[in-house]
Amino acid sequence: MVRNGSLTKLSPEVIAAYDAPFPDESFKAAARIFPSLYPDGEDHPSNIANKIAWDVLRSWTKPFLTAFSDSDPITAGSDKYFQREVPGASGQAHTTIVGGGHFLQEDKPEAIVAAMRAELELDESGLEMVVRGAFELLELIAFFTAGEAKPAQSWHLRRSSTAWDAAGAIHSDIQKGFVRAEIIGWEALVEAGGYAPARDRGTLRTEGRDYQVADGDVITVNFTP
Repeated sequence: MVRNGSLTKLSPEVIAAYDAPFPDESFKAAARIFPSLYPDGEDHPSNIANKIAWDVLRSWTKPFLTAFSDSDPITAGSDKYFQREVPGASGQAHTTIVGGGHFLQEDKPEAIVAAMRAELELDESGLEMVVRGAFELLELIAFFTAGEAKPAQSWHLRRSSTAWDAAGAIHSDIQKGFVRAEIIGWEALVEAGGYAPARDRGTLRTEGRDYQVADGDVITVNFTP
């Protein structure tokens, strides 16, 4: 079904993911009932709920955005109907997603996400909001370690933790031999273009074990083995 409704050629891995909940034909019984639920006539039972829904929509004055694909054989033209019948759709920046079929999550996932985020005025993705919210709820901050020839790595600490705590998060031996820590915010490090320019600017500073780590700090711990 998904393969026939998508303009994109699905990879074997994607097809396998869609097939995973249906190990044999008997598991598809519920899915095959879906077409019978479509209100295709005045006497269809689903029409009762459908009419109630349209009564609400025809009095809906809050902003209402449509984002339909241009090549969906099932919903083609429905966007214009919504725009005409729903008061809240008037004057909105409706979107037509070019090159998408019925299953936009396969054909144009980035485009549909961008349309929804633009309408909701969201600067972050859903995942980013969940992570940020979880950090705030658990009172966590993130700090980074990044050497001249080493990839950056993120570590997590409770808010109000110290440089000594950060050293322990990296390794207990580093904490035991803690001498001092070089600290710089990640944005300042990126703006400077590296550690050497940051030292020249004076934005790379030395702190002791009681320094309270700030969210986004890049920390290099000097320690004795």
